[in-house]
Amino acid sequence: MFAKFRQHLQLCSTLLSLRSLTFARQSLYFTTTMNAGANPRSLDDWQQRWTEGNTKWHEPNGNEMLWRHFDKIIKDTFPTKSANELKVLIPLCGKAHDIYYFYQRGLTVVGVEYAAQPIKEFFEENNLEAKQPNEIGVFTETTDSRLCIGQGDLFTFTGEPGHCRSLPVEKYDIIWDRGSFEALNLEDRPRYSKFISSLLSSDGVHLITVPEYSLEEYVGTPRVATKDDLVSVFDKMNVEYIDSRDGLAEGAYDSEKWKSRGLTSIFMKMYKMTHK
Repeated sequence: MFAKFRQHLQLCSTLLSLRSLTFARQSLYFTTTMNAGANPRSLDDWQQRWTEGNTKWHEPNGNEMLWRHFDKIIKDTFPTKSANELKVLIPLCGKAHDIYYFYQRGLTVVGVEYAAQPIKEFFEENNLEAKQPNEIGVFTETTDSRLCIGQGDLFTFTGEPGHCRSLPVEKYDIIWDRGSFEALNLEDRPRYSKFISSLLSSDGVHLITVPEYSLEEYVGTPRVATKDDLVSVFDKMNVEYIDSRDGLAEGAYDSEKWKSRGLTSIFMKMYKMTHK
């Protein structure tokens, strides 16, 4: 009898411990998420950084993780499609080298960027001839119409045709999200998730990189995000880990930037998201 009683007490104690652990994890997640949203930035803040040349997030040679895995991901996801059939969207694209690399590979490329300066610099630095801007001056595109960048607030664009800010493609096979989600203010994440996911084709793939670091060491942009954050925000998407890069590794182009912010550890992690 006493043995059964002790077993019951042990079971109750175990259940209480599990509940306490779950509550602790939830509390930590809530605290982490709230802290990650500190120091919000406006669109004009980002534009000012382009004006001042303060763009340390700009990758000098494109994203190494993307191109290390790109061919396999595309082959596995679109086994019957050729590159010239694929359409890619790059939100908050700046003048990323990845835009041009997609274009070189034959894909149709659409970017969106708030600041006008990097769009102009992108075309100039890659020796791309642009069509005369349309009457509302929102889109800059190559003469073959295979590369187009819209200028303005991302959330003012739409995939639906017939609007002055209609994107040239309604649905995209690929969304490349490097520097977009991590730049958002916390309150914009749910809206971004809904908007971006609506532009992804039913069999498409959303490739995203996010930073992981300790909020005890740094709070600001790029905003920290874990796989759990992505699962929570993109709740209608499958989230699969692909790769990571040590931002403090010897020779990393951005290592000094992270050290100057007091970080002793930061990893850029890449995930693949698909519709459930």
